[in-house]
Amino acid sequence: MTFQPRRVMRRRIGLFARLTGEDGRELAMVQTVDVSDLGARFKIEGSVPIPEIFRMTFSLNGSVQRLCRTVWRSDCAIGVRFLDHKPKRSHPPEQRKDAPPSEA
Repeated sequence: MTFQPRRVMRRRIGLFARLTGEDGRELAMVQTVDVSDLGARFKIEGSVPIPEIFRMTFSLNGSVQRLCRTVWRSDCAIGVRFLDHKPKRSHPPEQRKDAPPSEA
């Protein structure tokens, strides 16, 4: 077997994430095993029905979300690819105090 390096660096994290359907209905709370700029791997318990496309939220207040597509499944984990290029923030980022005010 030949070693094939990954295109994007993965970061191991143990944060919990909330998975919701496109309709906003909560599907599950899962543990994030690792994450990269392109996707993530989640540890799942039991036979949680996860649809092909869903939204993942890392933050408790829902301010950081990613739209995901399931790309593989096993008995205890799923792998997803992020469909959006940047995390969706439901709240605008705070302006730095030393930054000049933006013009509207």
